[in-house]
Amino acid sequence: MSRVEGLTSWYSDWQGLSAAILGIGVSGFAAADSLRELGVDVTVYAPEKHTRYNKLLDAIGARYVCAYLDELCEVDVDFIVVSPGISPDNPVIKRLRDRQIPILSEIELAWRVRDKVNTCPWILITGTNGKTTTALLTGSMLAKDGARVAVCGNIGTPVLDAVRNPKGFDYLVVELSSFQLSLLPMHGNGAVKGFSSACVNLDEDHLEWHGAKELYYCAKSRVYHGTTGFCVYNLDDEETKKMVEQACVARNVRAIGFGLCVPDVGQVGIVDGILCDRAFLSARKDSALEITSVEKLEKNKLSMRHIISDVLCAVALARSVETNPLSISRALDEFCLSPHRTEVVAKEMGVMWVNDSKATNPHAVIASLSNFSRVILIFGGLMKGVDVSGIFDRFYETIKAVVVIGKNQSFVGNIKCKKIVCIPDSNDPMSEAVAAADLLATPGDTVLLSPGGSSFDQFESYEHRGNCFINAVKDLVKRK
Repeated sequence: MSRVEGLTSWYSDWQGLSAAILGIGVSGFAAADSLRELGVDVTVYAPEKHTRYNKLLDAIGARYVCAYLDELCEVDVDFIVVSPGISPDNPVIKRLRDRQIPILSEIELAWRVRDKVNTCPWILITGTNGKTTTALLTGSMLAKDGARVAVCGNIGTPVLDAVRNPKGFDYLVVELSSFQLSLLPMHGNGAVKGFSSACVNLDEDHLEWHGAKELYYCAKSRVYHGTTGFCVYNLDDEETKKMVEQACVARNVRAIGFGLCVPDVGQVGIVDGILCDRAFLSARKDSALEITSVEKLEKNKLSMRHIISDVLCAVALARSVETNPLSISRALDEFCLSPHRTEVVAKEMGVMWVNDSKATNPHAVIASLSNFSRVILIFGGLMKGVDVSGIFDRFYETIKAVVVIGKNQSFVGNIKCKKIVCIPDSNDPMSEAVAAADLLATPGDTVLLSPGGSSFDQFESYEHRGNCFINAVKDLVKRK
C-alpha cells in the first residue's frame, strides 16, 4: 500500500509529499490550496496560462507549468490530482496508473480530509438533469430547518472549500457529475460514502466523453455505492431503481422512491395535488404526511412536471435527515429557480416565450416539452454523440415547427417534423431564430428554446445562449 492510500484525515502526515495537479479552475485551485496547507509540494500543470491563477498559485507557494496532458507521462511525484474534465481512460492516465502513481480526484481528496473542522454527513446528488435544482432545493430545506449546510461540488463551490470552512457544517449537499463520479474509487479509504444518495433521473448524455451509454450509466451508479443511510431513486425511471438494487451499500440502508404518482409505503409522491411523505413517518403503513401542494408550487413557478419531480427528490433527501415538514414547506414557498430553466420570459399576442437553455440533452428537452401542448421549438447545438430523432417521434403532435440553430445541423435529415427552418451560422444566430419563430407562431403557441445540446459551437455557455434568447425576445416585443 502506498503512503497516500493510508492518508485518511486532515491530520494524517501529508508533510513532504509531492503532488501534480492536472488542470486548473476553481476545483484545481482548491486542491492546490488545500495541499499546500497540508505541507505538500504542489505543481499545477495546465495547457493554457491563466493570469488570475498564476498570481494565486504564486501566493500559496505552488508552481504553475504550462504543459499538455500528453507531455506528463513521466512526471515524478507521490500522487496526482486530476481535473474532472480528464477521462480515467485517457492513455496518459493509464500510463501513470501503470507506474503505480496514486491518482485522486478533488472529491476523493475532500473525502479523505473531511475532518479538518468537523465530520458531517454528505448528501450526494447526481442525475442527467435536475441535479443542480435538486441540490439547491435540498440545501434550502435543511437551512430553513436551522442546519448549517453547504451546497457544493459540480454546482460551483469546491467540496474542498466546504470541508475547510472554519465554522464547519452540519451537512454537505454534494452535486456530482458523471465526470466526477467516474474518477471515484469503489473501494479503499478514498471511497466516498454518502449518508443519503440520489440519482434524480437517467438518460443518455456525454457519450462523446464516456464512449458508450453503459459506461455513462455505470459512472452515475457510483453515487449509491457505499451509502450508509438512504438510497433515493426515481419511481418513473426504472434505471435508477436498478442502480439501487445493484449497489453495494451498508447494512440496513433503506431504498426510498419518489415520483409523480400516489405513493406506496416507503415512497414520496402526490395524492390529489398534495405532495406527501409515506417514507419517513412512523405510521407510514396507513397514513401520509402532507408537505405542500401543487397549487402552492405553481405560485412559485415550480409546478412543471420535471420540476415537481426534482422537488419530490429533494423532499425525500431532506426528510432522510429528519428535516421538519413545515421547514420544507416554507423553503419551497421562498425558493426561486435558477435562470435558464423553463423560464417564461415574455407573453405577447397570445404567444408564450420560454427560455430553457439549460436543456443540453434530449432527456431535458423531453421533460420540458411535456409541459406544453403546441410548441415552436428552437433546437440545436453540440449533440455530444446522442441520437435526437426520438424527441421528434414522441412529440410529433406537440411540435408545430422546429427552428434549428447550431453549426452542425446534420441531424435534421433524421427527424420527423411538420415544419423545419434551419438558421445558417452567423454572428447573431439567436436573433434570426427568434425572428423565424415569431413568423411561425400563432396565439396559443409556446416558443420554447430547449436546444438539446451544448452551446459552445456558437455561444460562450448555456447562460450566454439563454441571455441572447431573452434579449432577442425583448427586442422583438419592443418592435411590436
